[in-house]
Amino acid sequence: ALPVGLFLAWKFYSFKVGNHHTILSIEDQSNFYWTLGSLLLVTVVLLLKKHFSHLIAPTILALSLALCLAFIGIEEPPNTSFSEERSTMAKIASFQRSTELAEEFTYANHIWYYWSQQLNKHDSTRFETITQKNLLAAEDGSVIIWDNHYSSRLAGDVKPPFFSKHRKEFIELGRFYSPDRQLLTFVIQKKPEIEHAKTIGDFYTRYSDEPGVKYAYAKFLHERSSQPKQAIDLCLEILEEDTNLVDCYNTIGMSYYSLKNFKEAVNYLQKLEKRVKENDQLFFNIGSAAYYNKNYDLCVSYMNKAIAKNPRRANAHFMKALSFMRQEKSTESKEELVKELQINPKNTKAWLMIGKIYFNEKNNEKACQSWLRAQKLNSDEATTLLNTYCGN
Repeated sequence: ALPVGLFLAWKFYSFKVGNHHTILSIEDQSNFYWTLGSLLLVTVVLLLKKHFSHLIAPTILALSLALCLAFIGIEEPPNTSFSEERSTMAKIASFQRSTELAEEFTYANHIWYYWSQQLNKHDSTRFETITQKNLLAAEDGSVIIWDNHYSSRLAGDVKPPFFSKHRKEFIELGRFYSPDRQLLTFVIQKKPEIEHAKTIGDFYTRYSDEPGVKYAYAKFLHERSSQPKQAIDLCLEILEEDTNLVDCYNTIGMSYYSLKNFKEAVNYLQKLEKRVKENDQLFFNIGSAAYYNKNYDLCVSYMNKAIAKNPRRANAHFMKALSFMRQEKSTESKEELVKELQINPKNTKAWLMIGKIYFNEKNNEKACQSWLRAQKLNSDEATTLLNTYCGN
C-alpha cells in the first residue's frame, strides 16, 4: 500500500498546478481538515487492531491522497490564486487573445494562460505544449507563449538560447515580467526571416502602448536592424513607463557599445548589474566596454568576475591579457594568454599575441610555433610573421 500511496502522491505533485485549485476551490476548508484528522485517527486504530488489518491498505491510500491535498492547501490556499505570477500571466493571455495572434495556433505550458481565458488546453486543434520538437515542426504564423517556469522543465525543454540559435525562424513580439520579476514571458511568433522586420514593425505600430511590445521592437532595432540610436530612445521611454523592464539597460548599454560610446555602455550595463542575477555574459560585456574606454583595471576586475562565474568563459583571459599589455605587464599578459589558449585553442589573436611576447623575450622557437598555430587558423598576419622571422 505504501508504494502505491507514494506513487499517487508523486502523480498529484507532478500535476498539482493543473488540479489542486479545482479540488480546493472552497475558501473554508475546516471540514476537509476535520476529515483528514479523522482519517489519521482511524489509521492509528486500524494499526493497533489486528482484526481490522484488511482495511489498512485502502485507509493508507486514502490518507496518502488526503495528505497531498492538505500539503497543497496549506502551502498554497485558494486565496493565493491571484498571485503576481498568475495575474501577470492572465494579463499576457488577455493581451494576446485580444490581438490578431489569437487566430494562430498557440504553444503554451503555463496553466494560468489557459485557465484565465477559459481555454481548453487539451484542444489539439488550437493548442500544444512547448517543446523543441514541437516548435521546430510548427507551422509559420504559430505563436509561442514562453515562460521561464514551465517552458524549460516538466513537459517543456525549451530555454532562451533555443530562440537565439533559431533566430531566423522566430521573432519576439513582446517581453513581460511579473511585478516581483519572478516570471518572465516572451510572446514569440514563428515567421521566415524575410518577414521579421514587417512583422515586428506592424505589431509595434498597433500595440506601441504596451511596454513589452515596445521593448521587443527596440531590441530588434539594436540587434537585427542596426539602428542603435532609435533603440536607445525607445528604451529610455520604456524605463519611464515600466522600471521593471530592466532588459532595457542591456539594450541601451550594448547600443552605446555599437556606437563606440563605451563610457555610457559601462554606465548602463552596470545599472543592469544592480538589478539582475550575476551572469558571466554581463560581466564580460562590462569588462569589454571598460577596456575600450581605457579603464584597464576595471576590465580586469570584471573579467575576473566572469571567470569566477564561468571558468571556461571564452575570451575573458584574452581581454585580461590585452589590459595587462596596455599596462606594460608582459609577464601577466602571457600567463593569461596561456590560460586562454587552454580553454579556446582556436583563438587566432591569442596565438599571434603570445608569439609576439615570446619573440620580444628572444624565444624565437616558441614564437614561431605560436605563429604557426595561428597560420593553421588561416591568419594572413601569421604567414607574414613566419616568412619574416622564422625563415618560412
